[in-house]
Amino acid sequence: MRKLLPILIIFLFTIAGLITVQAQESDDKSTLKGIINGRIVDGNGQPMNNVMVSTKAVVQIIDSAPVSTTTDEQGHFQLDGLTAGNYTINASFPGYVIESKPSNKETYYRVGDNNVEITMIKGGAINGIITAGSNNEPVIGLPVTYVYLKDLDGKVRKDKNYFSQRAYTDDRGIYRLYGLRPGEYLVRVGGSSPYSIVATAFDDNQQLYYPGTPRAQAKSITVHSGEEINGIDIRYRKAAGYQITGTINADDKKLKTDENVYSIRTNLVDSDSKLIADFSQATIKNDKLEFKFFGVASGNYDLYAEFIDTNTKEHFLSLVKHLQIKNTDVSGITLTLNRVAAINGQVIRKKLDEKQLQQLNKTSSKLPYAEIIIKAQNSVTPKEYNPSSPELIDDIVPDSKGNFTIDNVHAGLYFLSLYLSNKNWYLDAITQGDESKPQQQIEQLNKGITVKDGNGVTKLNVKVAEGAGKIQGQINKENNKSLPPLTVHLIPIDKELVDNLLRYYQTDVDASGNFLLENIAPGKYWAIALPHEISAKADEKNISTLETNVAWNDTKRSALRRTAETANYAIEVKFFETVDNVKLAISNIKKEPSVKSQKSLKK
Repeated sequence: MRKLLPILIIFLFTIAGLITVQAQESDDKSTLKGIINGRIVDGNGQPMNNVMVSTKAVVQIIDSAPVSTTTDEQGHFQLDGLTAGNYTINASFPGYVIESKPSNKETYYRVGDNNVEITMIKGGAINGIITAGSNNEPVIGLPVTYVYLKDLDGKVRKDKNYFSQRAYTDDRGIYRLYGLRPGEYLVRVGGSSPYSIVATAFDDNQQLYYPGTPRAQAKSITVHSGEEINGIDIRYRKAAGYQITGTINADDKKLKTDENVYSIRTNLVDSDSKLIADFSQATIKNDKLEFKFFGVASGNYDLYAEFIDTNTKEHFLSLVKHLQIKNTDVSGITLTLNRVAAINGQVIRKKLDEKQLQQLNKTSSKLPYAEIIIKAQNSVTPKEYNPSSPELIDDIVPDSKGNFTIDNVHAGLYFLSLYLSNKNWYLDAITQGDESKPQQQIEQLNKGITVKDGNGVTKLNVKVAEGAGKIQGQINKENNKSLPPLTVHLIPIDKELVDNLLRYYQTDVDASGNFLLENIAPGKYWAIALPHEISAKADEKNISTLETNVAWNDTKRSALRRTAETANYAIEVKFFETVDNVKLAISNIKKEPSVKSQKSLKK
């Protein structure tokens, strides 16, 4: 039964994802369905036949089932019957993986996108033999998994799960992990996996890592596209794991109902890697909520419980318990679930009037709420690592009326960013108050949203406006044979916008020196390119692995403006305009700005 419960909770969490969001409607309440089409090519640009292609909505739309198809001989695919929304596209072919984008950012697609091209490259493989005992006997049927740590550019994986699908050693003790994306990995053997229904004789034993050590002494393996890495042999020693058991307190009686109990999840986080080592769903015994972990290795862990109410969207969390497992079981732990704060608001769309559109020779475009993705990031550095507090809250999609809820927000200063698939729109302003009552004072929150302990935020207005522009260009390499990792920044020239952080934009430069900025508010900007080590972190002591906008930091924003003003590369973005062929030199914010004016206002 213990093996079946993890699968059940995964199923329930999937169902929860289907229920949490209302059916989405387009801007004009249309329910028309559309298509996305394109082709799959290999690393040489050649079409790939019989590739399985499927869609996944960013937030599941109830009246739109997942769509899948296969490519034809020319690599073409067509996905039909899609409702308005943002989608990711997955392509599956044995031994191949989708090539990562240079910016390492998620790519979204919308209904009506044509000529989508996805490149698949050969995945890498790791092979080895696992033996035990003085005679180096092969270990048969041992589960082997990998931990994907980061890509070849050093960017850490976004999700926190510790697991992969299992492979098993054969009768010679040989294992093979294949179809691996380029990056850095650990190989793990033994122990149990929440994602497997197959029980083995090794489930209650501690996990070991290549070359046969605990996690702290594990050696990582770097994998390139199409590379076959042999000789990753492991000496296995069977060591009994330990148990962690306890109870969960919940004042809310609905948490003990059959409908919700299996959605209460307890996470065990490895304190060193900051990744989830295991999770357990609650069970009811004698009217008490209990959790159990088996086969836990010695080490330092963080433990917490969570529950999301799929009907009310309320989020419940416990405080984090710090544990040290050393040669003994741990029992009698009590975790208490409490409601956490949320940010509640509404997206408000501001269209240009018909007279303005006629002057611009444009027509008004539609913006379905389902095509908006809201992300929230806490810029405040926590005093200590808290695994229950996400650094980035993303993939929030408004309902059919534009309302949204961002839950699991802790104390701090939050910044919102919007992904708008329609590039004619931009984030104009963020306010708080009742917009229907002009006499009420509306608070401007363009410099961040403050959340205090235990208190949420209500009546937030996220205003989007039509008429956005786009900027694309290249870095002037001059005598540089290769470019360091760079970020391009846009800084508003208007002094009245100095503290309006919604008017500061940034994007990564790809390996070829190209960059693209979209959904830009019309206005005049300075543009500069800075090395990543200057742009990436808001605070050198920040334990966060996420990149933040350097403009969020008051001191760095002032230095950014001084550097941009001295470089004086000015660009004017007009309504609906694309500014292309922008050429930028590399600046350095650490030095006193001394770059001569490169260019006056671009026409």
